[in-house]
Amino acid sequence: FQDCFGHSLVEVARAPEDDLDVIGIVGGLRRLAEWLQERGIVSTFAFAPSDDIGLATAFVAAGYRKTGLLAGGILAGGERKDAILWTQKLATPGEDDN
Repeated sequence: FQDCFGHSLVEVARAPEDDLDVIGIVGGLRRLAEWLQERGIVSTFAFAPSDDIGLATAFVAAGYRKTGLLAGGILAGGERKDAILWTQKLATPGEDDN
């Protein structure tokens, strides 16, 4: 994360292999979002291969939105793949300043 910009990059180190992995990633992403929000981070983003349904399911279930597509944007399994840009707004800056 970068405190000065209020955002963070999330990288899921391993693609899910089954439904239990997806559930575990969802739990991890949700807990990470809580922790980042406690630190004052207002948004987070991630990249994932566009053909990885398990990761897409996990990001959607954790509250992320698909906000972009990068052609040949990542290297996965030794080959270039299109990547989805996933983003999540954690808070609105200044919303607690009432």
